[in-house]
Amino acid sequence: MKKYLSLFVFLFLLTGCGKKDASELIGDASELIKNNNITGAVVLFEEIIKEHPESREASVAMYELGKIYQSKLLKNINETESLTKAIYYFDEVYQKHPSSPEAPLALFMKGFILANDLNQLDEATKTYKLFVEKYPNHDLTSSAQDELNYMGLSPEQILQKKSSVTSK
Repeated sequence: MKKYLSLFVFLFLLTGCGKKDASELIGDASELIKNNNITGAVVLFEEIIKEHPESREASVAMYELGKIYQSKLLKNINETESLTKAIYYFDEVYQKHPSSPEAPLALFMKGFILANDLNQLDEATKTYKLFVEKYPNHDLTSSAQDELNYMGLSPEQILQKKSSVTSK
């Protein structure tokens, strides 16, 4: 009950104090996350996306939502639904804000979730290949290439493959 009351008070203050700009909302959402009010942060991030869709903050908000859902921080949805939402938001960053600093990270995380959490290896392969193509000089490119090289293998098979490469 206390959780719902604090969310209600938060939403009341949010709507009653006039419109804030996107950067203020990002700050407020970050503060809510620090205070473990994930639901309130989600509301603010979604507001940023709706009210300021072309802004730099929208890219940040989408990325942060992806991280929240990937981490399964909302207890009212199941794991698969949470991971699906994470993929959605990471894909939105890449599709709608391809030149943002979050775009390569979001694309990589989409591939990671597809491969390692949902076992959708074909989709993960497409995503990692797109990452390598679009961001050949990014810090995560070698990790994406490793993911492609070892996709679907067990840890033992990966070790075996790595040791056969080093022994040649």
